[in-house]
Amino acid sequence: MIGVQEQQIQRYESDKYASANLRRIQEIANALKLNIAEIAEINKTIKLKTGVEKSNVIEWNRFPAKEMYKRGWFEGFRDLSKT
Repeated sequence: MIGVQEQQIQRYESDKYASANLRRIQEIANALKLNIAEIAEINKTIKLKTGVEKSNVIEWNRFPAKEMYKRGWFEGFRDLSKT
């Protein structure tokens, strides 16, 4: 239905879709007629210069979110700062 091999879907399922990008997840959800209007959460563990690992620290400056939004990657989302 979305043009990928069954084996690729099996790989996605085996790692609970962790390797699938957002666009692919949306394609799969659409094919299954599912609505995935859930809150996304990004978790990351980083190793600080001190050698201590810290979880849930997101370096937002590394994500081109504004450009992604302009290109329509977040279809269905709206900019709440303009309301």
